[in-house]
Amino acid sequence: MKIKNKFDSPVDLDKVRSLAIIGDVDSGKTNLAFYYTNSYKGKRKKYLYGYPREIKGYISVSTWNDILKIKDGIIFIDELQRFLKVYDRKANIKLMELISLFAHKNNTLIFTTQVSQFITRGVEAYIDCWAIKRIDIEMLKNGSKPKRIIERLNYAKKNDWILDLEDGEFYEYSERNEIGENKIKKFPFQNIGKDWRNF
Repeated sequence: MKIKNKFDSPVDLDKVRSLAIIGDVDSGKTNLAFYYTNSYKGKRKKYLYGYPREIKGYISVSTWNDILKIKDGIIFIDELQRFLKVYDRKANIKLMELISLFAHKNNTLIFTTQVSQFITRGVEAYIDCWAIKRIDIEMLKNGSKPKRIIERLNYAKKNDWILDLEDGEFYEYSERNEIGENKIKKFPFQNIGKDWRNF
């Protein structure tokens, strides 16, 4: 009998153009993002935009102009609201244009944020996959895609107030997933600490 790995495979990054990871402070969003990128088995290069330290196997990018030049890449932006003031309408249009441009250049954007209000309805339409960590459901924007996704979830540790996930758990949802893949998944710690603490 084959023993199943205790960790779940994340969505194939070659099948999505954008992945949003949302969750409360200290819920493990950055570790989850690195799990997605570290699990990637394809041929595209991996980039970090504005990340506070160098990570082996990743190309660090520090200017928006360089981001726009990338082709065939996986680009991770941690705490998106640090770089795009997405409450600003122009910034939201900029983000939508970026995701659209990435699709034409065979890029995938992965970003984390702790506040769903940073993601407008226009931007939501461009997100192919959602990865949700522990989160206060009441703090989610009413009518937002993440809130609707969580409301449809049947899970013992979810109630009207909180999706109470452990550090090594996340809820992955994508219209591109096969039947049975939109579920609570487990992932191992990626040895990523509080890299933003000194900034």
